Amino acid sequence: MPRAVMGRGLAGLGLLLLSLLQSGCLAAFRPVPEQIPTQAIDGAGAHHRQVVVLPGRADDLEGLRRSGIVEAIQQGDPQADVLLVGATPGYYREGRLVERLHDQIVAPARARGYRWIALVGASMGGFGALMYQRVHPGEIDALLLLAPYMGDERLQRDIVDAGGVGGWNPGPLPPPG
Repeated sequence: MPRAVMGRGLAGLGLLLLSLLQSGCLAAFRPVPEQIPTQAIDGAGAHHRQVVVLPGRADDLEGLRRSGIVEAIQQGDPQADVLLVGATPGYYREGRLVERLHDQIVAPARARGYRWIALVGASMGGFGALMYQRVHPGEIDALLLLAPYMGDERLQRDIVDAGGVGGWNPGPLPPPG
């Protein structure tokens, strides 16, 4: 291939990548902040109940806020404080989501006096809630999973072949990365 053609091709590729970065399409590959972003919405109560909402793969804090989930939760339980958590795909990919949820969200909430904590998650967020429950059984008082991501087709087949989740043995958990 002539150098002039190859050079234009590389320049075009560079422009495409720059365009994708600016548009946010490659945002999932950016490093994540050490502190998971959150947005707290207080309920009408004495701050003893907290509902922690984990986003789906394409959600962010603003999208969660606009979705109406806070209003739905507080309509059902006006006493509940709601914490929207910006646990985007990068937190899952780095392998420290559960550790961060525990250290930055759940443990501090217990230290502040929350006696009841629920994890709510849609899609990827539901998967994150299940991951947390598996590593820290009994620390969360309730889980609400909205269409949780349950793994690829092979994993789902393994679970069905085992007679369901109750009969499935996933094997040892890999150590936190």
